[in-house]
Amino acid sequence: MKLRPLVACSLFWISSLVAAAEPEVAFLREQVSVTTRYGVTGLPPGTRVTIVSRHGSRMTVKSEEQQFDVSADQLTTDAEAARAMSARDAAERQAAQQQIQQQQHSAQQLAAQREALEAQIHDVQKQRQKLEIELDRVHADQKQLPPPNEVRYTRYHTAWGNRRDGYIKHSDLTKC
Repeated sequence: MKLRPLVACSLFWISSLVAAAEPEVAFLREQVSVTTRYGVTGLPPGTRVTIVSRHGSRMTVKSEEQQFDVSADQLTTDAEAARAMSARDAAERQAAQQQIQQQQHSAQQLAAQREALEAQIHDVQKQRQKLEIELDRVHADQKQLPPPNEVRYTRYHTAWGNRRDGYIKHSDLTKC
């Protein structure tokens, strides 16, 4: 009869060892940056971690061969809350990605508009140069022509010295 309490006690002791050997699982409540030998890795909210040890309010956890320290308030044991946090983080990342794509699309449109405007400016500059050459040719041709017979309203003096206003031909002004 003494065997039964010993068996019961040893079964209790073995079950507590098995329970203690089972790692405690938690989930990240927020994004955590982990420095590795290759750089910095970001772990998103909802990432499953295994608690390795506790140091007061700090805990050493492990995720995918990476071991790091976090505070107790950065962890949760609620799997449903972790799924919700993970889904919210994924939605935020997707919204940010869409915003980046929209900005890139807008930048491409602006670049295309700028190229079109620069092409128009180039065409206008070419046209202006052609018009300036044509204007110079017209001015050169006008210098070789005699003055036109214009009628102008002007003040002039008569042969007797009287001042008079009236219309006079340009050709008559050049005779004086």
